[in-house]
Amino acid sequence: MTRRHRVLILGLDGATFDIIKPLVAQGKLPHLARLMREGTHGVLASTFPPITPTAWTSFMTGKNPGRHGIFDFEQAAWGSYDFRPVPANQHGHKTLWRIAGEQGRTAVVIDVPFTYPPEPIRGYMITGYGTPVAGAPSFTHPPDLEQELAAACGECRPAIPESLPNLTPDFFREWDRLLDNRDCINDYLLREVDWDLYMIVFGVTDNVQHVLWNYLEPLHPDYHSKEGADFRARLFHYYERVDASIGRMLAHVDEGTHIVVMSDHGFGSVRPGLFLPGLLMEWGMLKFRQSALAGVGERAMRFVLNLYRRSPRLRAMLNRMRTENKERLRSAMTKANLLPSMDQVDWSQTKVFATRFGVNLFVNRVGRFPHGIVRPGAEYGALLQELEERLLGLRDEALGTPVVKAVHRREALYRGEHTELGPDLVVEWANLYDPARDGRNDVRVPGVVGNHVPEGVYILHGPGVRPGATLDAQITDIAPTVLYLMGLPVPSDMDGRVLLEALEPAYTQDHPVVAGEPAVVAGPVEGYSYSAEEQAQIEEQLRGLGYID
Repeated sequence: MTRRHRVLILGLDGATFDIIKPLVAQGKLPHLARLMREGTHGVLASTFPPITPTAWTSFMTGKNPGRHGIFDFEQAAWGSYDFRPVPANQHGHKTLWRIAGEQGRTAVVIDVPFTYPPEPIRGYMITGYGTPVAGAPSFTHPPDLEQELAAACGECRPAIPESLPNLTPDFFREWDRLLDNRDCINDYLLREVDWDLYMIVFGVTDNVQHVLWNYLEPLHPDYHSKEGADFRARLFHYYERVDASIGRMLAHVDEGTHIVVMSDHGFGSVRPGLFLPGLLMEWGMLKFRQSALAGVGERAMRFVLNLYRRSPRLRAMLNRMRTENKERLRSAMTKANLLPSMDQVDWSQTKVFATRFGVNLFVNRVGRFPHGIVRPGAEYGALLQELEERLLGLRDEALGTPVVKAVHRREALYRGEHTELGPDLVVEWANLYDPARDGRNDVRVPGVVGNHVPEGVYILHGPGVRPGATLDAQITDIAPTVLYLMGLPVPSDMDGRVLLEALEPAYTQDHPVVAGEPAVVAGPVEGYSYSAEEQAQIEEQLRGLGYID
């Protein structure tokens, strides 16, 4: 491939075809509609779990979590219960843009989640979600890019609203301002930089779905509220707003540029994060210290958890609260020991615990954790089987359908040097959302929220791409496919593959895949650690989106 090949990657965080396809059919997403019609598209299977840092890291490295070692928003080192937010570069695997840079290609990378601190790539970077909004030493590479873009566009800051996600006008106004600013930044960089790889992630699609999904789900009582139709229209508006931004960007590229549209995961109607701790308490597998429960008791904590997971009205009320009032309530309930906390767990009696996102289960195994009580071998295997049977046997009280779609064991999901750090089981909650449901029935499902599901989206468009074709893919397939389209060797240790079936046979014959060297960092990896202040900011970001409670 002697000619220069550019690739533009457009990330729509949390996007789902359940919203995109109906809006395309209504003529409301003209630019995505054209890319789908003229290119190949399909479901992009996320990682398990379908969690932001896990999925985006798998995308940017082309490798499964067992290799890069990021399984959750928060992780603990071997032999520790201290789960903390994970910054970037905690692994020894090269990113897509670093690989391109080492081959002399220039990359622009904007707002990709969990890229903080910024990587010194050949090109330009603005770090995304997971960046401390206040007090970060630098969130751009090079550092003076922040001042250059601020001079050109009025401001340059992380695309993370200072208002935590809620239903207040301030939150939506802030996203409107951020999107306008990113339009300006994209116009400037696409025009001024001689780039080979350009990528931006629109985080607004994920943010607003966390806030507004209940109003889209006919099974949820909020769907039938007086403000339901207005909030649905607002959700659709942001998909249309992003489509307009995509149109502006496409005007800067020629027909020889390959376009990739992708999401890190999809979105659906599932159970909230606190569902699992309540179940584990009911089953006697998760215990809290009696001193921590003095004057309250485990029964009271279980009552609060059941009330939270069964009362959508309560969660809607909490969602509307101002941030400072919500924090006071959370602090008071934590002090009263009404909310489960890792520092309250009685590890001497706990067999299983869940991390705060509510899909990863860890067995308190001897040798893995400092106070492990479950012995490896037969006892461990029997416990996993019991957990699988209990979880798969759960039924929704209103619908009579399974609550859990699947339970995945670590060894079936991951391979690589960090596999043992992963969760023992990953729970895949059943997605109750059905875009064909019209909301005219009287069925209500208490305890359902909008959250991540594995079925994401991708669209591939450009020279040699089969028009109008559909092909499902894995998120790890995007990096090797992008490198191939850029005319670069594909590292031999990537778990993903080049999506040759999405391309015309004549194109693939003229452009054979070239295998490259393994994409690992030579020498020791110097990982970044959040300061106490930065960690508190990241935890607040995670809490605001419901990723941790």
